[in-house]
Amino acid sequence: MTRSRRRTGSNTLLTLAIVATVMLVVGGSLGTAAFTTGSVGRTSDIGVANDVSGVYGIDTAPAVHTNTTEPLVNLTNRFGQDVTVTVTLRSDSTDTGELVVDGTSTGDQATFTLGQGETRQVDLAVHNDSALGGRTVYFHIEASAPGLYVSAQDRTVPIES
Repeated sequence: MTRSRRRTGSNTLLTLAIVATVMLVVGGSLGTAAFTTGSVGRTSDIGVANDVSGVYGIDTAPAVHTNTTEPLVNLTNRFGQDVTVTVTLRSDSTDTGELVVDGTSTGDQATFTLGQGETRQVDLAVHNDSALGGRTVYFHIEASAPGLYVSAQDRTVPIES
């Protein structure tokens, strides 16, 4: 009597390997259900401080006058560290006058260190030119320290005769 023995183990492994390969090929061609962008609606009430009350306090003058040296802006440092501040007249305002810090004329740009909690006044020596009346002085303010950079662009103060 002859006995035959069937080896099912190798066929099962081969079948499993083929099924797994087919699933990988088919699954890979279908892509995923992931997304790269989305739009989610939500509301929140967050109070925004005005320039004067912000961490970087910016208090601009209501106006400056021709042929005078008057405050342009007061800057207060509430960052908790000393910062280097640069105030720059915008290119279309350089003909209006010169920046003055601590009584020293600095031209179109003034750079100084502002300690924690300190306030510094930056003045504008407006030229003696009645044609400047009715114009606006535009200026930029930047503050920096290690790990910190803040920029306040296009601040404005009107010029009155």
